[in-house]
Amino acid sequence: MPSSGASDTDPPDVAGTARRVLGSLQLPVAGAGVLVCFLAASTFGSLLAETPPGDGFLHGGALLLSYVLTVGGFALFALGLAIPPGSGFGVRFRRPQRGLFLVSAVAAVASVVLPLAAFPTALGGDATIVLVAWGVPTAVAVLGVATGLLWRAVERFRDRDED
Repeated sequence: MPSSGASDTDPPDVAGTARRVLGSLQLPVAGAGVLVCFLAASTFGSLLAETPPGDGFLHGGALLLSYVLTVGGFALFALGLAIPPGSGFGVRFRRPQRGLFLVSAVAAVASVVLPLAAFPTALGGDATIVLVAWGVPTAVAVLGVATGLLWRAVERFRDRDED
């Protein structure tokens, strides 16, 4: 006799489960990005303060590595914020705000890649192209995250005042 309700043989809600699992990663991924960014930036700062008179190549390589790790941590933070939240936890950013965070993550990675791509042009005598190739994506990355966070904060306070 056919039943009209759900049975034990109904397929599980895979999409809902995947969404909940992914949403539970929003804050840990963003937190890991902040941690990596902070540790790498503090290493970067201490390397700048302790400039040895020799070993310029090793010092430059260490600075470049800590810069790449700092930018990677920032990109991980932005990607973490772009993950839609799970049910009952996480920050409920709207789609345009999450889009800003994705743009920020791409711009952060571009701030490492574009100066390296522009370096051969700088060898020809125009070094400003490297600064522009670094500065514009860096500004877009920082402003994108700041705008998204400020936008959400304003929405939150506005919603609180309406209650």
